[in-house]
Amino acid sequence: MTTHRIYMENNNHEIKVSVGDIIIVELPENPTTGYQWESVNLNNEILEEKQSVYISSNAGIGAGGMKKIEFEVKSARQETIILQNIQKWSNDVFQNFTVKLSV
Repeated sequence: MTTHRIYMENNNHEIKVSVGDIIIVELPENPTTGYQWESVNLNNEILEEKQSVYISSNAGIGAGGMKKIEFEVKSARQETIILQNIQKWSNDVFQNFTVKLSV
């Protein structure tokens, strides 16, 4: 089992993974604006989202932080992690993030 850490600079890249690997995506987020990172069209038989937490930067009121989303590779099939930084009540998408996984 390998842990892969993925950041904004990995957007639109491809990474090689194996069944049982853990993927941790860390992206800047500022939920005080209403925008939060969400998984889109995730196939839980291939890739399971295990945890999603916001980590504050402690830089003061209104300051952003980091969204940390952990996935586990469950099947030896290709999948793409698709995340959107979306404002749920308006369905406005600020950013998209994708990483293709090859097994």
